[in-house]
Amino acid sequence: MKACLEQNNIIGTDETAVDTVLDFYSQNPSTCGVISQYKELLTCVVDVSLNCLSDDYKTLFASAEQHSSALTYFCSRIGTFDSACFDGSVAELENCISDNKATLFKEGAGFEEFKTSYCARLNTGIDCFTKNTKLSSCEDTRTTLIELYKITKPPTCGTMRVVSHILLLILSVVFSKYVCY
Repeated sequence: MKACLEQNNIIGTDETAVDTVLDFYSQNPSTCGVISQYKELLTCVVDVSLNCLSDDYKTLFASAEQHSSALTYFCSRIGTFDSACFDGSVAELENCISDNKATLFKEGAGFEEFKTSYCARLNTGIDCFTKNTKLSSCEDTRTTLIELYKITKPPTCGTMRVVSHILLLILSVVFSKYVCY
């Protein structure tokens, strides 16, 4: 990925930086103060990242428009988003997901198996957020996460089942292993 980013004049940027840009909800709220510039950056990073992916894997990635819409929504709710509550929920979420063996991807398997595992991981993440005890104390944050999920969910996974208190699985760094080597 780094080589691809450098070829597209995003010098010095690596996969971690790309993920940081896409995870704007974990940024300092000052991101919303420069929303236009941040949307330009999101568009650039997403477009370059999509250029680095094979056609199959592009279907697992939200578009620049989706990310831009998510940023607009997030900034409209910044006053009710509890970053500390969100941060405190991550370890419990990661443990819950890792306990579900259905979400494991076997190295070297094809795209269809990867897609099945990836989409299962999203469903498992939703279930895990539903059970997450840390988020129960910050309903506004939970609501924001739900909507961010709806805005940025990858199209290839189809519609996710809707259950009471569906929560967002914050997309993990899955793509870094499978793009632009």
